[in-house]
Amino acid sequence: MDSRQRPIRGTAAVSEQRVQALRPWMHSRLVRALSSCATEADLVQVLYAELHPEFGYDSINLQVLEREGWYHSLAIDHGVLQDVRRRQLVESFFADCYPEPRARVLHPPAAATQLRGRGPGVSRRPRTLIWVPVLHGGRPVGSVSYQLYARREVPAAEVVLLEGVHGHLGVLVSNAYLNELTRNQAVSLGALNAIARALSATHDEKGVVAALLETLSALIPVDGVELAVRMDGTASPLRLLSGGSGGRISSSWVGAGSRRIAWARPVLESGHGRLEADPASTRRSVATVPIIEGGGVRGALTTHCRHAGAYEQSTLSFLQQVADQVALALRNAWAYDAVEAQRRRLEVVNAVGRRLASTLDRWAILRILREELARHLDFDLFTLAAVTETPDGPVAQGYVWDSGEEVPSAPVPLASAGPSREAYESGRPVLIRRAPWAHALDRKRRSEGDRIVGEGVIVDVTRPGRHRRVAARSIIWVPVRHGEEITALLSVQSYRADVFDEWHAQVLQDVATYVGLALANAEHLQVAQAERHRLEALHLLELCVAGAGDEAQIAEAVSRAVGSFIDAQFLTFMYLDSRNRVTGYCSERGSRVRPVEPVELERARYFPRLLEDGPCRPSGPRTSRSHRRRSSCWRARRP
Repeated sequence: MDSRQRPIRGTAAVSEQRVQALRPWMHSRLVRALSSCATEADLVQVLYAELHPEFGYDSINLQVLEREGWYHSLAIDHGVLQDVRRRQLVESFFADCYPEPRARVLHPPAAATQLRGRGPGVSRRPRTLIWVPVLHGGRPVGSVSYQLYARREVPAAEVVLLEGVHGHLGVLVSNAYLNELTRNQAVSLGALNAIARALSATHDEKGVVAALLETLSALIPVDGVELAVRMDGTASPLRLLSGGSGGRISSSWVGAGSRRIAWARPVLESGHGRLEADPASTRRSVATVPIIEGGGVRGALTTHCRHAGAYEQSTLSFLQQVADQVALALRNAWAYDAVEAQRRRLEVVNAVGRRLASTLDRWAILRILREELARHLDFDLFTLAAVTETPDGPVAQGYVWDSGEEVPSAPVPLASAGPSREAYESGRPVLIRRAPWAHALDRKRRSEGDRIVGEGVIVDVTRPGRHRRVAARSIIWVPVRHGEEITALLSVQSYRADVFDEWHAQVLQDVATYVGLALANAEHLQVAQAERHRLEALHLLELCVAGAGDEAQIAEAVSRAVGSFIDAQFLTFMYLDSRNRVTGYCSERGSRVRPVEPVELERARYFPRLLEDGPCRPSGPRTSRSHRRRSSCWRARRP
């Protein structure tokens, strides 16, 4: 028989004599052709092109062993080159063949698992397998399985021919694997450089996620990217950023035990990346890697895809390198954010300081402060309460602005209050992102003007109109100092949760310095004005009395002088006459002085006490105009 005559393929047998005739020239031809191959794809295509016409192999599958129990395979089926697949070696049908690497002829059972590819053989399974190991340095570096979709006998000469060819494949497969690895590393470095360039142009966290979504989508199958970051290095809360195929980036705060970050919790705890698969959901492939900063796990990065088997161990290795770039980008974003926050903080503080510097009236100070803060901050409640020490403890009484209206409120004892008392006693700002008592207090029956007393908190219902929420969720209390003494408390509050953060507390703390100075200047001006009015009244009294000729003129002069300084409805000028009776003059606001009928000293009520005890404090509230001005601008507000 002519040595070049083609046998019948499929179920036709290949005789021993036929193979013996083919061995010399087939071996040398294959070795020559294989020596020119540089890639694994070249190797399987040459093997198929040379062996399929002679032996009728329908598919040839090259397996190359990797480290840590992994391998990748490249197959050619009916002339169609398949994709490279990477799996764990224990999942391979030939895993038990590698401990004793020798050629084997196998007939797989019908229940054997097979991976489907592309081409004419997509719906068929192999009936005959010839597995031949590829050795390099006496150790297996891979194998080649020659597969037929028909069952036939394999002569020993055919196996010997394949073993002879494989004697030259060890070096070729190793070199091809190294070449492929080098090319993959070059591609990986190029991809990392592209990602690093995109991340270097970002200035915030959302920009980081958007850059990752854009660059990774061009490299690996990605439907979405999620980033969970520990903002202050502690376990809770975490910043969750999500980006999808539509390009929309969402950001929110979540607790460490939230189900929304269940994918990140194992990685955050262990510090190792992991692959997940959920066939029942749209995230059939999930890859998650930790974000390492300073030797600790600062967050987690995940990519997900709707296709199953889209990610493998090499994807985790690549994403871990990306996560290192993300850690640097996040640090830069936080630095940019800190600089911008500092700029905005100084802008707010300087604006408030400039307005308060030119204001010496308490009422104007309160309104200007609230107006300036409202231009830069979003809040529903504003409170500036003066703190007065009483025998029962400190009491806060101040100005309240709630949802656009100035609302009066009764004095509040700080001993029964919560965050305001903490700010007063500690001398530090108190920030509450989510008030734990808000829901419980809202469930109680109340109306405007009521006071709700909870556990360690007092809430005055000052919100106008009918609302379900009357207790603030986000609260900041800041002490206002005059020297070393805390004289007032400043607060902004919101009926929504998570409105304020540390930046707002820092702004109010800086503003409180200007408020304390402005209030002190207003107090000094008030004292100076009161002293000037007193001196003017004394001077007027001296001038009027000096020109008086009798008791009536003296009483008229005293009434005019004292009335210019003291805001009183009635003013009396009493003395003892020559018969030791109490007499004098009385004046009512807006009327002339009239004489008082004399009475015996024993019948007078206060005059004898005045003679015995001397000047005494008034039993009623102070009525000076300066005091009335000061009292009118302090209204009570809940702490």
